[in-house]
Formats: sequence, C-alpha cells, structure tokens
Amino acid sequence: MEQALFGRQTELALVSKVLDAVPAGPVALILGGEPGTGKSALWLDALSQAEARSYRVLSCRPSEAEAKLSFAAIGDLFGGVSDESLEGLPMPQRSAIAVALLRAEAIGSPPDQRAISAAFHGALLALAAAAPTVVAIDDAQWLDAPSARVLEFVVRRLNDVPVGLIMTARSEELEAPPLGLGRSLQADRLQRLSVGPITLEATRQMLGSELSKGFSRPVLLRIHEAAAGNPFLALELGRTLLRQGIELEPGMALPVPSNLADLVKVRSSELSDEVRQVLLIVSSASQPTIPLVARAIGGRTAQDQIDAAFEAGVIHVSGGRLRPVLPLLATVLYAGSSGRARRDIHRRIAAVVVDQEERARHLALAAEGPDEEVAAELENAARRARSRGAPDAAAELSELARELTPPEPAIARIHRTVHAGQYAFEAADMGQASTLLEEAVEAAPSGPFRAEALLFLARVRYHSHDALAALTLAEQALAEPEQDPALATQIQLELAASAEAVGDRDRARAHARLAVDLAEAQGDETSLAESLALVGFHDFLAGEGLARSVMSRAIALEGARMDLRPLRSPTFREACMLLWTDELDASRSTFRDLEKRCRETGDEGSLAVILFLLAQLECWAGDWSKASGHADESCTITGFTGQQPYRALALSARALVEGHLGRAVVAREAAEEGLELGRQSGLVQASQFNLAALGFLEVSLGNMKEAHRLLGPLTEGVLDAGLGEPGVLRFVPDEVEALVALGEIDKARSILEPFLARAYTLGRSWALATAERGWGLLAASRGELPAALAAFDRAMEAHALLDEPFELGRTLLARGQALRRTKKWRPARDSLGRSLEIFEQLGAALWADKARGEMGRIGGRAPAPVDLTPTEQHVADLVASGLTNREAAYALFLSVSTVEANLRRIYKKLGVRSRTELSRMLSDR
Repeated sequence: MEQALFGRQTELALVSKVLDAVPAGPVALILGGEPGTGKSALWLDALSQAEARSYRVLSCRPSEAEAKLSFAAIGDLFGGVSDESLEGLPMPQRSAIAVALLRAEAIGSPPDQRAISAAFHGALLALAAAAPTVVAIDDAQWLDAPSARVLEFVVRRLNDVPVGLIMTARSEELEAPPLGLGRSLQADRLQRLSVGPITLEATRQMLGSELSKGFSRPVLLRIHEAAAGNPFLALELGRTLLRQGIELEPGMALPVPSNLADLVKVRSSELSDEVRQVLLIVSSASQPTIPLVARAIGGRTAQDQIDAAFEAGVIHVSGGRLRPVLPLLATVLYAGSSGRARRDIHRRIAAVVVDQEERARHLALAAEGPDEEVAAELENAARRARSRGAPDAAAELSELARELTPPEPAIARIHRTVHAGQYAFEAADMGQASTLLEEAVEAAPSGPFRAEALLFLARVRYHSHDALAALTLAEQALAEPEQDPALATQIQLELAASAEAVGDRDRARAHARLAVDLAEAQGDETSLAESLALVGFHDFLAGEGLARSVMSRAIALEGARMDLRPLRSPTFREACMLLWTDELDASRSTFRDLEKRCRETGDEGSLAVILFLLAQLECWAGDWSKASGHADESCTITGFTGQQPYRALALSARALVEGHLGRAVVAREAAEEGLELGRQSGLVQASQFNLAALGFLEVSLGNMKEAHRLLGPLTEGVLDAGLGEPGVLRFVPDEVEALVALGEIDKARSILEPFLARAYTLGRSWALATAERGWGLLAASRGELPAALAAFDRAMEAHALLDEPFELGRTLLARGQALRRTKKWRPARDSLGRSLEIFEQLGAALWADKARGEMGRIGGRAPAPVDLTPTEQHVADLVASGLTNREAAYALFLSVSTVEANLRRIYKKLGVRSRTELSRMLSDR
C-alpha cells in the first residue's frame, strides 16, 4: 500500500503545490484521515517529490512503542545529520543536542531542555540555509513528549526560513493541528487535507496491480461498496476472497466482514501463534530490526517465524525497521492477548534492548506486582532521561518506579515520589508536580525528606506565581529537624527569592546573608556566587551603594559555569546595578552578553526579562527605535511562553517607549494590560513598572491629578519599603512634577529633599539632574526665580555627565520657562529651542508640543533665521573660538559625543571641512 497510489491526482497536486512553496517557507501540510485511507502512501510520495527537487529531507515514523521514550523522533530526524553539520552551533547547544541524541555523555549538570530546543532550531536553520528542507513525520500522534516539545519550539520560530513540514495525523487533529501549527503559521501557509475514499476505478486499478488478479465488475462493485472507498480495506477484502477461494454469485452477500475492525479480528484469528508472537514483538519494541526481533524470539526457528510473518502480509520493512502493515491489527492482537502473554513479550524485549530507558519500561510492563529491582531500574532510567535533558520522560519513569515500589520500607516510595515531583516541576508540569509533592509532604516523617519535599513544593508555588505560599512552605522546610547543610542553603536561597518577589527586601537580604554563611562553610561555589550576588544586590537597593568587592567575588565564582540561570546569576545582578548607576555603556555590554547566552541556551524566560531591561536602557539613552524592538520581542516571547509575570514586564517597556513617542492610546493599553497581569501573577515589580509608565504618560499629557493618583501610592510604598537607591526610583521626579503642578509644595518637598540628599551622597548623575530640576520647578512655583535658575544650572552640570537626551530636554524646557518669566528672552529662546530640537530629533511628540507652546509665549523679536539650529549655532561659535570638543561640551552641558554629532552636521550644512574654514565662514557671516 505504501508503494503505489491510485486515484489520488488531486491530493498529489496539493502535495506538489506545498513543496513548491517551501523555498518561500515556512509551509506545512497535514494529511488526516481514517486508518487505511493511504495517508502514509501520500506522505512517502511527498518525500520522493522533495528529494527530486534536491531538498534536504529529515523524516521519522514514530510508533506507539516509541511514544514514551526520550527524543526518539528527534533522533530519527537527525539520523542522517553528521556531527560536522552541527559544528556551527554555539557550544552550549552543540553539547546539549549531542547528549540528547546519545552521541555524548552528560558531563556535570544535565542539558537544559531549552538548550536542546535551541540547538535543533539552530541546526535546522543551518541545514535550510544550504538547501530547502522538509521535516516529515508520519503518525504525529505518536511523537514522544520531549521531541514534540522541541518541534513545537522550532515551528514557532521559523519566520522566513525555507522549511516545509509534511505530516500525517488522525482526522480530529486537522482542526487542532499538532505542534501548535495553527498558532505558528499564517492561514495560507498551513494546508489541511482530509484523505477520503478512492473511486471505483482507482479501486480496480489498485486490486489489479497489488493482487495481480482482476475481479468481475459486480464483485468489484461489492468490494468498493463494502470498503466505502477505503483502499486498505478494499485490498484486504480482495485478499480474503482470494485466500479463501470464494467465488461470488449474483445476489450473494459478501461473505467477509465489511468494516475494518471486524475484518482485523477475523484476520487476527487466522494467524498462527508464531506469527502472532512476531507481530507483538514488532509492535511493542521501539526499534524492531530483524536481528533484535530474532534475539527476542530466540531459538533456531526465529528467522523462520519472521519469514512466516512476511508471508502472512502482517509486517514489512521500512527505514531498516520492521513495521506492522496495519497497526490496528497489532493493537487488536495485543488487546486480545492474555496478561501472561503480554508480560512474556515485554520480558523478551527487555532482555535484548540496549537502551536503558526502554529496558526499564519493558521490565515495568513485565512485572506482576511491586518489585524493588524493577523499581530501581526505573529510578536509574529516570536519572538517565533527566541527564539527557528530558525531565518529562524522567517524571513518568519516576512515577512508574514509585508505583512498583514495595510498601516497605515506606521511605523508598516517599523518596521516589519527591523525585517524580521534582522532574515534573522541571518539565513545567506544575499541576502534577504539586500533586506528587503534596502527597510526599503528607506521607513523609518529620526530617530531611519532608524538608526536601517542602522545598520543591515551595519552588512549584513560586513558579506558579504564588510567592506568599512559597515563602510559607520554605519557612516550614527550614523548621524541619536534622537539616542537611546543602539543603538548608537551598532553602535560604528560596526564602530570599520569595521574599524578593513579594517586595520584602530586608527579609530577602537577611536570608541571602544566611545562605552565604552556609555555602561558604560547605565550599559550594555555585550557591555562594548566587547568595553573594543577592547580598550585594539588596544592599545596593537599600541605598548602600554598589558593593564592587562583593560583586567581583560573586562574578569570579560564577566564572564560565552554566549552573546558574542568567536571571539568578551575579552577572545579571551587576548589569542591573550598572544600569541604575548611570553606567549605560557597561550595562548594555553586559546585558548583550547575557542576551547571547540566553539565545544560545534557549532560555526564553530569561531572554524576555533581559530584553525588557535593554528596552528601558535604550529608551533612556534616546534610541527609541531600538528600545521599541527590544520591547516588542520581549512581548512576542512571553506570548509564546505564556509567562504572565514576564509579559507584564514586557508590556511596561512597550508602554514606556510608546509614552515617550506620544502614542497615548497604545501606551495606555499596554500599561493597563501589564498592570492587570502583574496583579494576577503577584509580581510586585511588574505592577510598579506599569504604574510608573502610566504615571509618566499622564505627566506627558498634562494630566497631573491622574499622574499623582497613580504615582503617589507607588512612591509612598517603595519609600516605606526601604528602597533607598535613587537610580531605581525613576518615577519620583514625575511625582514631584505632578505635585508641584497641583500646588502640593510641602508634599513635593518631603519627597524631594531625601531623594536629592541620597543622590548627592551616592553621586548618581541622573538622580542629581532630575532632583535639581524638581527643586527648580518647586522654587519657580513659589516665585523664587533666581533660586530656580540656580537649581536648573546645577541640573545642567549633572546632565553633562549623562548621555540621556530626553531628560536633558525636560530640564532645558523647565529652565526656558523660568527664563521667560524673568523676561530674559534670548536665553529663554535658546533653552527652549535646544529643548525643542532634542524632542523633535527623538520623536517625543507630546513634549515637542510643550516646547513649541512655551516658545510661542516669548516676547521680543525672534532672531533672523539661519541655517543652523540653536544648539548647532552654540557649538559652532564655541569651536570656532578655539575651544576643544570637550571644553565646548562642558560649557554647553552636553556630552562630548553630542558635540561631535552636532559638529558633523554643522560641517555638512555649511560645506566646510575644518575648524579653520568654520571660523572663517562664521566671521564672514
């Protein structure tokens, strides 16, 4: 049936059309239908067509026996891909996929499943770059879970890669396509084909070709009608008639079953015991080669039995493996066998297979009841599966081990239950992990086993966005007696993480310090690196400055180790601190290194957070196009992964950038969605970032009452919580500006004075610039214009040490307003003009309108128009007078890079090439 196609011209044309579209890929074709309709025959023809086009073809034909194994399908897909083809992958990916495919042993920590997914994605991109590539899967319903997870990761990220996916599936899967294809591909790039009945003429051609025997038209009509156009059933009906030597007479009913299920039962009853045994082994083993099946049968007649199965037409060879001609026949045969017969088959297979995981599964199916030896085999196989990066398979094996564990000693079952819960957690199956670990907590006696179960359950709660519950469970774990020091360290770290998530930074810092002491005593460098970084980070947030010696030691301990996820690494913590201490270039460089690491290891959760922070950084630095790109990618990733807390962060970044660009509707929608997600997930920081973005938007729109409604409680909350690092409090200047506009002068002063004092103590340029601007606004509101101008001048001095143009524009705007009120028209016009220029260059529409409005209120005569902008004119005058770029930057409160950029524009506008030519031209003018 897989060698010839009859009456499928329409279907073959669609296959050809899909394959023609692969170079402009991605594109997918799903062939659905009932058993025996010829899906696999069409699938095989598609592979032949792809090869005829010189496409690269990666194919696999998973079976029910393989559905429980780890990376069986991925192994088949990559069976013909050499190690050399993987050389271009980053080392973390190359190592991970080599371990997953059993081409290398795991060294150290098991490969992260995300790294395996990223590796397959990278390898597929490399193959597709050389030639259009087709990934072909027959019977997608039997994909093993680890392989399905990898493939789903990949298909979401194909973008414009020339990759085609051709797969067969059950009829019901046409509506809900496997691997999330319905969500990943555009509608016109996903073709669904229900493989229906063939015509009477096609039935005639098929029977004549396959059976070398023609039937009279009346008999042919009866066969076609009884088979309802199902080619396999028609072929089996014809074979049965020939085998039984039946000659149909006019009006005589068809003397064989007219449906596939009944026909299969009759066919099964006709098989000899020897053929039955062969078919059962072939359908139960994951890789049933002829030598393996012969060894499982044993004895001198093994080959004869296999030959008899071929002659009976129940098995065939495909891809070097024996396969049932009709899987339904094998299923019916297995279901009708006695328990003893089934256990014997699994025992035979367990004795000859090499793969530890498969051997353990067959031993479990051969067991007649609880068996410690089999449970131990399953436990070891679970560890092996986890070491290959397949925690979902490890969880299932561990559960089997738990079920086959004898009731005594009870601690063995508890231990295996904890491990099953741990593996389920690593596989992101939070529901099953919670069920298993709750059972373990209930059953375990007081002591280290119960403490371990409580710790893992706390982690489940934390990652299920219930940090308060995680905190409570971790406290209970800490209270258990006979604490193992290594476990106690992990409990302290979990307490620190949970306390941080609920916003209790003092408590987080205290637990981090205890973790440092415990890790130091044990020589646990990984835990010591993480706990030291936590201590340094929370000391910093408390306003104690950047502890460089602590962070340097933590980073040195981290080194090149990959044990710590990026978000829990010292490097990440330091990058955040650099961001908030105005060292944008150093922070950007570190975040980009972390971004690369996340992409190489496939850690999309960490990547989404790092992109969120990069979006903030670039927004502050004035590259709003880049900031928008980072925010959008972070939103896209969190849409894939469904991580609500991280999506809330991503949306706050989008709201921040859109707010700066003056796109109020989009900004508000993003921030309000992010705020709701932050509340649902319980991540305090996510809610704070979205509130800050909304507050800034309202200030930009001039809605100061609404801005204070949002920012007032936020400011009070973080200050009451002891957050003393001014660089983190980016929303405080907006709240001060709102309060001043509302006439709440005393309230504004009570917030501003400690903020300004802390900024001077710690030497934070951004905080100094914005705090002095706030002080200037406050003084101006009271009519104290000389004091206001002095404060604005101090703010400009701080701005000279920054490269944050938007904040400079805001200060120039406020300064120009004060100068206008003192009737200093020329300086006011210059300050406002520079402000307008900055806002226009950035695309800050709302703030540019503010600057234009203020310029329109200036009295006196405007200067004659010139070719240069006000800022360019100032730069040109100073440079032409003989000042260096650095001296001009200091005089104008600009960065050197800004002066250099202006100078390039000046040269271009005036058509000069040197300072001498510039000086001469300005003199002439």
